[in-house]
Amino acid sequence: MDNFECYFCKNRNYKKLISGGEFHVCKKCGLISIAKESRVKDPRSYYSDVYYPPEYAGRGNIKEAFSSRIPIISNFIKKGGRVLEVGASSGDFLNILQSFGMNVSGVEISERASKKGRGLYNLPIVTGTLFDASFGDGSFDAVLIYHVLEHLEDVRGFLKEVYRVLKSGGLFIVEVPNIKSIDRYLSKQALRSILDYPNHVYGFSPRVLKHLLREAGFGVIYEEKSFSFVLSSWIKSL
Repeated sequence: MDNFECYFCKNRNYKKLISGGEFHVCKKCGLISIAKESRVKDPRSYYSDVYYPPEYAGRGNIKEAFSSRIPIISNFIKKGGRVLEVGASSGDFLNILQSFGMNVSGVEISERASKKGRGLYNLPIVTGTLFDASFGDGSFDAVLIYHVLEHLEDVRGFLKEVYRVLKSGGLFIVEVPNIKSIDRYLSKQALRSILDYPNHVYGFSPRVLKHLLREAGFGVIYEEKSFSFVLSSWIKSL
């Protein structure tokens, strides 16, 4: 591909990585990006009709999926704090946060998922992107994005908008798959999950992600890496 240019560092040298589909690994910074011709052409339609099919009924493993997130948020945000989740899906996590006394809002690009969240929990979930929501400056005490950033093409523009709607000194929590995790090197299946063709536009290393956050004006105060899923599964099987 003669026109390759790394989104992060503008380097033009890359190597191919085939995992479900074709990805390009920047030889300078290590950012992984899906081949441009393979990217989802209509994200709004795709994430309603494919990502959240008509039979989607919300998260089934709510406690398992979300229990570890609550202590981190509650350490920083008091009851009554305004919390925004971007990529809120059907509002399962927002509903839990609301039960802890948080004043919650959501944004979800999928019309099907956001409609379900409004119907199931009566939550204020905007259908569309963060830009569509047009929140005012400094509207929120916390902004949460869990496994969303890797789906976006304009990461820098998105982070700039998060910075705008977040109060000064507010909390921004980002969770993404780690392309430098041990799972990536132990398991081809884990690598396919991390890259998730064709859903993920980018695969971030911790170094690149932290640089993008600082570039947008954020200070990184806490970093956590989850234990290897491959190793923990192996230990449980012993």
